[in-house]
Amino acid sequence: ITADRGVETSLEEVDLARPKMVMNLKSGEVVTLTSNSGTLNKVTNKVHLVGNVTLTHSQKYVLETAEAWINCNEGSAFS
Repeated sequence: ITADRGVETSLEEVDLARPKMVMNLKSGEVVTLTSNSGTLNKVTNKVHLVGNVTLTHSQKYVLETAEAWINCNEGSAFS
């Protein structure tokens, strides 16, 4: 996970400005997620993305939505 800016709001959470996540799947494919903002929970390893969320799959699939939840431990996302 990278971001233009990150602000630790508590011991557990970091608010992210313009986050970008790259998830390498077990299949070898790659999913990239970007959004306007987000929150990373360092304890649960989950991310909530908000605003112009774009998920791009290495096979050229693109999903655009208002918000998404990502479980980094499972490698799953839903919106």
